[in-house]
Amino acid sequence: MPKKKRHTETRRVVHSTGIKIPVEPDQNRRKQEQFDRLLAIAEHRQQHFWIIASVFHVSTPDQPRISMDTENLMTIEGPGCYICEQVYEPGIDPVCPGNA
Repeated sequence: MPKKKRHTETRRVVHSTGIKIPVEPDQNRRKQEQFDRLLAIAEHRQQHFWIIASVFHVSTPDQPRISMDTENLMTIEGPGCYICEQVYEPGIDPVCPGNA
């Protein structure tokens, strides 16, 4: 009787060990309102609106919760102006040319 071949496929499961930041739908709405309010103030004052942008890899965006952990963090860029897209430098003109 021939020997059965052993199944040699190996599955590797990687569990996240990074810091998790859960974001609830209501929190998104409140943060969007805060963002809009602060942006309107900067535009009214003709000031830069400084942000730091982070990019996370998302493999399945249709999941109810997206894992924004340190393993999925791809880059952090900034500070830069959201309005005129200039990169911050010491001594930069406080008047934002994007508001002119």
